[in-house]
Amino acid sequence: MNDDEWAERAVCRLETPDAPDLWTPDRRPIRAVMVHLEAMCARCPVIRNCAVDAVTADDAEGVYAGVWLPGKERRVARATAMRRLKQLIGEPARGVVDETLEVPA
Repeated sequence: MNDDEWAERAVCRLETPDAPDLWTPDRRPIRAVMVHLEAMCARCPVIRNCAVDAVTADDAEGVYAGVWLPGKERRVARATAMRRLKQLIGEPARGVVDETLEVPA
C-alpha cells in the first residue's frame, strides 16, 4: 500500500467525505464532537497509518487517529498528543524529545 492508499480506506473519508473541517478545525472540537470522532477512529481499519501520518508530518494539526493534535504553538498539549499517537503506533510512552518518528520503508 503506498503512502496515500491507506487514506482511501479510512472511516473518516468514507463517512464524512464532505466535512474535512470536522477533522482539521482551528481549535479543539467540543467534547460531544470529539466523542463522535474518537468512536469513528476506534473502528477504523487504518488508525495506525493515520497516527504514523500525524507523527511524521511536520505540519499536522487536527484530529488524527482519535487524538486532537494542536498546532506547534501549543507545545505542551502537542507533546502530550504526540505521546498518545506514538502509543497507538507502538512506540514507548516516554517523554517526547523529537516530534518525528522513523518509519521503516
